Amino acid sequence: MKHNEYIFDIQKRKVIRDFEGAYKNLECVYPDQFNLESPKFQLALHRACLMDSPSVLDVGAGYGVFVNALSKLDIDCTGVDISASAVNKGKEKYGKQLKLYQGDLVKGLDFQKGSFDYVICFGVLTWLLDSLDQCLGNLKHVLKSDGLLAISISIKDTNVFFRDIISNENDFLNLVSKHFIITDFLVHYHEISPTESNPQHFDISTQARDLIVFCRNEQ
Repeated sequence: MKHNEYIFDIQKRKVIRDFEGAYKNLECVYPDQFNLESPKFQLALHRACLMDSPSVLDVGAGYGVFVNALSKLDIDCTGVDISASAVNKGKEKYGKQLKLYQGDLVKGLDFQKGSFDYVICFGVLTWLLDSLDQCLGNLKHVLKSDGLLAISISIKDTNVFFRDIISNENDFLNLVSKHFIITDFLVHYHEISPTESNPQHFDISTQARDLIVFCRNEQ
């Protein structure tokens, strides 16, 4: 899987181990992956519930935990993830009816322009810093005019899991504002510890700082 070489480069990511292998075993590969009570998921869920029958896309959906949760609320939700193993395991876990597909945000997602009212992309861009502008453009492509985008990215602080990382909030907000109209944002401080996920992949504790941004597509 050549397009995964950067993401799964163990030399650059010394703490994070074999993601694809973890997905095959249905392991938790990042903190709060299965935690629908986390602030990010709760914020995203609240926004979805305020919308009138939205079509939702979760980019970087992993096993489809959030896709499944929204679907149970009769919200039309589709998920994409770069990992074929994650997609396959997600359908095994939640059922083949789950709208979960393999997709590459860098190369572009296989949906028509303006397909979704609401696009969620949490944590994915942290791994794709070399292609941020391109990824934001691809998210914009699938979002309807005046559609809502929710994104998060890790910010350089005490987070040791990422070597290449956005240095501050303003850098990322300025880039996002080239593509979207930012409506609000917040910074989420949280602790990552081996007890929250598989210790194979996270073997030390650390504080993390995530920037969560909500924005609108220009009409």
